[in-house]
Amino acid sequence: MSHPASLLRDRNPPLTTSARIAGLAWIACGSVAAFTVENLWLDGWLRRRFHRIPPLVPEPLGGTWALALAVLAIVLVFAAVCQIILFRDRAFPAWRKVLGGVSLFLAALLCAAWLMVTSGSDLTVARMLQFNLRSVTLQWNASTSLVAGYNVYRADDRKGEYRRINKALVKGLIYIDKNAESGHKYFYVARAVNYQGKESVDSNISEIDVP
Repeated sequence: MSHPASLLRDRNPPLTTSARIAGLAWIACGSVAAFTVENLWLDGWLRRRFHRIPPLVPEPLGGTWALALAVLAIVLVFAAVCQIILFRDRAFPAWRKVLGGVSLFLAALLCAAWLMVTSGSDLTVARMLQFNLRSVTLQWNASTSLVAGYNVYRADDRKGEYRRINKALVKGLIYIDKNAESGHKYFYVARAVNYQGKESVDSNISEIDVP
């Protein structure tokens, strides 16, 4: 007759190496997804509801932003290596391989979206391939009031119609306009936006000649 402890061990077999690797890949993809989703969608909502919560979105193109990007890249590479190992294991269930691949693909998409939004880019790939486009880096001083972010406006004439050029609210104090055409002169202003969605008056006008 088997000992009860022996029966208990039989019912709970130890995890295989592939199962452990799959778990690590899931943790890696889940971490990337959690961070990027918080930065892209939850951060603004949380700060509107709870004003004392500090922003978790790093300043565009700053040191913290570069560090966050490097960590995201390392985690994605680690998850990709795990998936390669799993795909080479013929004994590992095919459905778990597919599920892991899909999770890695979605995590990579979220990371790409995070990169474009937090770096201030709002262009499609097709428009970025146009050879006559140049980039203009804009920077302004922080508002003395508590704000949710900033909007950036551009016009072709100092007294002309200023149009908003950022799709998502700019969280930091830097914005890169990558849709500026070579040989043109542009005029830029920034407006602070509070948590009720109201904008401030225009900042000082910045006049830029694009070479």
